[in-house]
Amino acid sequence: MNWKFFSLLFLFFLFGLFPRLNAADFPTNKNLKVLIDSGEYFQFKEDFQKQLHASPHGKKVSNDDFYYYSWYYFLFNKSPESNLAIETLLAKKEINLSDSIVAELLELHFQNDFRLFDYKKADSICTILLFRYSSAMEKETLDGIRNTGAITAALKNTPAQTVERKEALDISFKRDMASLIRIPVNINAQNGNFILDTGANLSTLSESEAKKMGVKILDVNFAVASSSRSSVPSKLGVANILKIGNVTFRNVVFIILPDKSLSFIGGAYKIKGIIGLPVIAQLGEIQIHKNKHLISPIQQTESDLQNLGLNGNTPFANVNYFGSYHPYIFDTGAATGILGNKFYYTYQDSLKKNKNGTSHIGGAGGSEKISIIKIKQLHYEFANQKGHLKNASIQVSGSSKAVANYYGIVGEDIFMQWNTMTINFDQMFVLLK
Repeated sequence: MNWKFFSLLFLFFLFGLFPRLNAADFPTNKNLKVLIDSGEYFQFKEDFQKQLHASPHGKKVSNDDFYYYSWYYFLFNKSPESNLAIETLLAKKEINLSDSIVAELLELHFQNDFRLFDYKKADSICTILLFRYSSAMEKETLDGIRNTGAITAALKNTPAQTVERKEALDISFKRDMASLIRIPVNINAQNGNFILDTGANLSTLSESEAKKMGVKILDVNFAVASSSRSSVPSKLGVANILKIGNVTFRNVVFIILPDKSLSFIGGAYKIKGIIGLPVIAQLGEIQIHKNKHLISPIQQTESDLQNLGLNGNTPFANVNYFGSYHPYIFDTGAATGILGNKFYYTYQDSLKKNKNGTSHIGGAGGSEKISIIKIKQLHYEFANQKGHLKNASIQVSGSSKAVANYYGIVGEDIFMQWNTMTINFDQMFVLLK
């Protein structure tokens, strides 16, 4: 089996892949709407900021502005501000919003609430979407909400995840056979070594590891889609205490997957646990050093860069190939990045001399054989640094859920080229040094 890349457990809840909903007459600025719908989030941000700066001083905030503020704050990790903009717009009686726009705004609110660990509010909004706006949504969206409704219903009485720390975090880590970072953790006084994965929407445990660590299993069953074709029947668990070094997290939600779904290459590579985005982001900033140290400082780094975004619990970064920047999923759980259909169609004139081939993409539920285009010496610009990949792959067949509306996934084959990678979720930037 030719594992050319190993996009490991790129877990998605279906609510992270909802298609955007359209309305005929609102918002009136269709150019910004097109950028959102097409996933050009950094261009949207730039154009929206220009529009705001060009507005006359003291100009009243328009209904269009409230709509785009909802998206702007949502995409760049300002969930309370996004919710305020949504609630302000929905409360306006002088504007008659279509059901599709209301449903879209409620979906953003729902994802903000989940990101804020306010599961009870997320569940109430999910209920409203299902009972009042189901006819305004596409089937894929509705199916996703129903799937997620089972999750929020199970979590609605779960307290919010919290973090306790007094000093900087500084721990050593190891890289496994897939070149992925494994960090020491402690759950309910049981030790483990788990993968550090920004591409995992929630943290994950195998069934046997969850049982060993005394994680509370909730009475809920749902489906998780992964980077492979399969959709995996899953459970949900909550760990009372998770410790990473001198940092303590409480009420951490885990996806619980069958052991066989976390076993790869004929059992030669197994995963017991993954630390996902909600835990990583709550640290505020992490620094991954080439000398195999993971640091989370108390005094955060300052930077003018704003090259990181967050769509639900999926981080994306602004990366330049062939002279233009576009959003790519930012995934420390992918040993090798993968480029997608949007990349291929945008740059196909520059790719004619490259060879075709096949590879396998792995994730929860197994693997999928796909067709790829092999690229040699692909140059990139990311985080104010320039570099190149000796080998890269474009996926041209198979399930495209992992890449979704992005140009691809950037992974450890880029990150490992640098001495230090700083990821800041409060100011939303990535630095490479």
